[in-house]
Amino acid sequence: MANILLFVGRALSRHPVLRQALAPTASSRRFFGATPLDKGAMPSVKTVHCMGAGISNLSMLHALTKAKPLPGSDETKSDATKYVVYDLFSKAGGKARTHGIGDTNCVSRPGDESEHALRIFGYSYKLLPELMKDIILADGTSAADHLVSMDTYTLHDPEFGELTMPARLTCDRRSLKTWAHFFGSGEFMKMPLTVKDIFHLMGRSAYYLTSCKERRSTEIESQSFAQFFQIDKLSPPVSRFFDRSPELFAGVPAKDASGWVFACKVLAQGMGGLTSTGAVRVLDGPTSAVFLDPWQAHLEAAGVEFRLNTKILGLQVNAQGDKIISIRVQDQMTGRIERISIQDDDVVISGLSVQHTPVVVTPDIDPRGALAAQLETHPMIGVQMHFPTPLSIQDHQILYHSPWGIILFGQGDHVWPKHSIHDMTKGKSRYTLSMAFVNMDTPGLLGKTVRQCETLVDIEAELKAQLVAAYRGTKHGDVAEAITLDDVAFSHSDELQLGADGRIFHYGEELMINKPGDLAIQVAMMQVRKLLNLEFSTCIRDAFGLESMEGAAARGVSVANKLLSAQGRTPKYNVPDYELCKPLRLARILDRWRFMKAPP
Repeated sequence: MANILLFVGRALSRHPVLRQALAPTASSRRFFGATPLDKGAMPSVKTVHCMGAGISNLSMLHALTKAKPLPGSDETKSDATKYVVYDLFSKAGGKARTHGIGDTNCVSRPGDESEHALRIFGYSYKLLPELMKDIILADGTSAADHLVSMDTYTLHDPEFGELTMPARLTCDRRSLKTWAHFFGSGEFMKMPLTVKDIFHLMGRSAYYLTSCKERRSTEIESQSFAQFFQIDKLSPPVSRFFDRSPELFAGVPAKDASGWVFACKVLAQGMGGLTSTGAVRVLDGPTSAVFLDPWQAHLEAAGVEFRLNTKILGLQVNAQGDKIISIRVQDQMTGRIERISIQDDDVVISGLSVQHTPVVVTPDIDPRGALAAQLETHPMIGVQMHFPTPLSIQDHQILYHSPWGIILFGQGDHVWPKHSIHDMTKGKSRYTLSMAFVNMDTPGLLGKTVRQCETLVDIEAELKAQLVAAYRGTKHGDVAEAITLDDVAFSHSDELQLGADGRIFHYGEELMINKPGDLAIQVAMMQVRKLLNLEFSTCIRDAFGLESMEGAAARGVSVANKLLSAQGRTPKYNVPDYELCKPLRLARILDRWRFMKAPP
């Protein structure tokens, strides 16, 4: 969940303000030079060094290995491009992988593997499912065949109680049945929207959808989510609902969240049925088993070398500061430190998550410190609760009234028909609640904030209290009852790290915070990535509201296509057009004309 798309569009570069900001100076020309990934600039690339084996770099390597070779060339020769991946963990997949207790330093009490929070493929996922079609499992199915549609998701709010919304927006029998129940049961009547609220939100949404990218990157970007949607003009229950939404999903209060980013996130969710999928999907088995492990095997069969259990210590540049000359790595099994030389025709790709980017973007590479000074992250924690009997929750649940901002997904045989959770946890579980929470500084029902919880016992007690409060007396009352039993067990990902004394010293996956005006981070990254042989597939900014894994895949394929273009090769994949409501494209063109005539 935490990688966020780094993207500065051509349209932004044409804007006079940003064009001036990006104009090269004499010193920047000396330091950055010309990017090696310009078209036709690198007909021969010996080695592509990839730092990180997360979704972005796996997608990049997938695109590179699937591209057609140069006409008349033989890529089986010894001078063909070599791909090497360095990653800290023993499995590829980054934060998306299934965590096994053997490859982390955490205490996973069921004694087996666990999913890290939620692996949901949202409405906007277009590219990643396309890549998954090429990943073939041992049974002959593709990874894409293991994506199954969710029927519903449920909102829990103190104002309107429990509201179950259809998650499928396709015209099949299953979807129509879900929508018929939504209206026939009177569920839609729980929504507290007034007519005034509806027209207000429609007006603000229309303003966003008809705005050109230049307006979004300046006027809307300078406003917070609360300011742009003018949530103070909504009725009190709806205003409180919108005020909590950005905090629940990204740990940023509405008054501090970027209007551009979060307006698009809200609209992407609301307009999901207008996309090619029309449904929110999940995997029908453990993420690593049905997706990431086969992906690693697929890339290894294509010639990619994975150097796992390898920590990136840093990069070294030459005396002139215009070229990376080595990567320092450490083998986590032996402790051996190695300096890997970078040749003139090598390329270095950083796909490290944002909290690890300062390891790469050192003062040598970014002497002004522009990037490091502006990177700001916020933790998200993934925890799993395991039960000996199946429970009634079978969809995505969003607990708006939870002090810690809990979102969860019920996982049982209805989700994993061929990969029983009972087998996965060595017979100790028949059902799992996979949870994530982001609010680190609000006291819970037992009085402690997340950061004040020193041990797992503290966190587990608070989660139990919040879930009992959420479900007692509801149609999911069985969850509240089961949580109080002694045979419930917890597991967590390696992002929640424990010291030798059992105390927590690191609290979770770091998500990029998107605040108003932080588009300057993209400008800084754009300058940094012009270093002669360094390119970023790291996802820094989610300007178009892409959900994390899709955003990572899009950035990785974008970098791959630049490298292929530099080699004169034809890419197989193109990054999709994620623009919402394409019929309004003409309105955006007209708005760009108005904007260029009279910018704000």
